[in-house]
Amino acid sequence: MIRSSLELLQKEPPSSPVIALIPEDALIRQVVRKELVHRTFPGCDDDTILINLEEKSGGDIQVADLKRLLFEPALFGSRRLVWIEQAEKIEDLSQKTVTGILEGSSALPRALIILELKEKMAEELSKTIPVFRMGWSRVAAQKDQELQNWILELGKKRGLKATQQAAAILQHHFDGHLGLVDQWLDKTASLLQEEKSSEKAPVITPEFLLHSEDRIEDPLQTVFHLFTGWEEQDRRILLDWKRFAGKSGSPLGILSLWHRQWRLYTIGNMLLSESGGAQTLAQMENLSPYRARKVMETAGKLNGAILKRGYELLTETDLLMKSGANADIAMDRLLLGLWALSPKGQKPTNQQGVRKVR
Repeated sequence: MIRSSLELLQKEPPSSPVIALIPEDALIRQVVRKELVHRTFPGCDDDTILINLEEKSGGDIQVADLKRLLFEPALFGSRRLVWIEQAEKIEDLSQKTVTGILEGSSALPRALIILELKEKMAEELSKTIPVFRMGWSRVAAQKDQELQNWILELGKKRGLKATQQAAAILQHHFDGHLGLVDQWLDKTASLLQEEKSSEKAPVITPEFLLHSEDRIEDPLQTVFHLFTGWEEQDRRILLDWKRFAGKSGSPLGILSLWHRQWRLYTIGNMLLSESGGAQTLAQMENLSPYRARKVMETAGKLNGAILKRGYELLTETDLLMKSGANADIAMDRLLLGLWALSPKGQKPTNQQGVRKVR
């Protein structure tokens, strides 16, 4: 099994003397490497670390060399760290050969060997040794959660404590670029250090972000107002929809937001009969409990015909804009169509639909 490299920072290091890493994100690799070096040589000075840290390329060593590297004593101290890049280039490297090295000697390992290699080889070795991905899950929802967890972890390393909600805002504000978030955290930590008083450093919350030097607003809050306005048939969403389009001002961005929200309504509608429907929706789509309950309440007022018509409007608008139609006219047409589908004044799909939300 391939695990997130975040575990290497948050949990006790694995006992295996050989670990495989899949290098994908440069910043994550830098953080993980620094952590592994620190844990291998706790309290050591730079000279000792430099002597006992060996960097090699997979193309320059053989499988037989791994055994020697694993059991060879350190010049100073009790342990060495051998970091091998492009380890997939080691001839005959396989699950079988690694198992043979680990099980073929009664001596205690004197080194930690890190194999940096591609995913295909890492998948095979994961049956024998711990394998971690220095990057992101292939599942979108899991990737978003991992990114937020990395933001929290990077904040800790800067001496900052951030809330999960603040991490989500930073993720959206910087479009998922962890390096930009790290730069913001570094700058914020430096500013707080300059302003340090006897009080504890403030927690990074949505309110802190809103009043920071570079004001950062919660994009989800703005979007929340958009859909609340639609639910209540607030005419401003017809007249002022462009302000919801975000930094790019692109109508396609608004279309994407509506598609995402309509999908939530559809899933929520299917979960109405479940006692824990709101909780299930929150877990499936990474929503706050409040937002999940709000979606479920609205979904209880929409029937299958309304949901189907909404998807038709979204598809038609997407085709119109991609075929060169006037974007403003296409968006006005979409919003007028959605206006007619607003749940205001409509009855729930069943009499207990709203009451079942938990």
